[in-house]
Amino acid sequence: LYQPVSVEQSVPVKNYTTDFKDYSDNIHLLKLKADYVQRLSSKWKLELGVLASVNHFFQDFYSERTNFKRNNVTGEYVESSKNIADKSFDYYGYAVSSYGLLSGGFGKFQLSAGLRFEQTINQTRMDEKIVSTFYKLIPSLHLKQIVSKSYSREISYTSRILPPNYGQLNPISLSWGDYFKSVGNPKLEPEVFYQAELANHWIWAKSNFVLTFFAKNRSNIIGKWYSVEQDE
Repeated sequence: LYQPVSVEQSVPVKNYTTDFKDYSDNIHLLKLKADYVQRLSSKWKLELGVLASVNHFFQDFYSERTNFKRNNVTGEYVESSKNIADKSFDYYGYAVSSYGLLSGGFGKFQLSAGLRFEQTINQTRMDEKIVSTFYKLIPSLHLKQIVSKSYSREISYTSRILPPNYGQLNPISLSWGDYFKSVGNPKLEPEVFYQAELANHWIWAKSNFVLTFFAKNRSNIIGKWYSVEQDE
């Protein structure tokens, strides 16, 4: 084996470590979407739709770390210890959603009201099988009033869910560079967003002005947590 040398002292180091890592990814995605629009009258229409998807992610990961120590008598380096990690992560994500939306106008008002059903099922397997199911009814409302030619106002309410992706769920520790690594959490739940908004519009011959008030709430936030670890 070659003899590693300390850059600062130009003398052989007492020990050193070699790392070998290899991984492969396989991703498959299947989606099915259907939409239907029915005109109810000259001003009103009904929209219906469904969306289904299956997402499969599989990752093989192999890591080998070998420690060598220098024999002070012969000057050669001999293997002192070896740590091997051979893991695989299997993820299936199932999502089904359907919606109905009624929109139209009456008098000086324009209305859009809808209801959406969403269900997600995440199944992960590495050391253990974890299945998490989440479903929610999501209403939406948008009402606009045209008060005059120069002024209108509208109010709206929306909500949506954002499930974690396979990278955020993957518990295998992946490294990039010499100093950083990331690991996911297979027990994460979807984020949920709620937003209400009140907007006022003024329109003049050469200019316009919009004043908006909104409130937003976000729960089950998926974020990053940073920590410093000392490598052995």
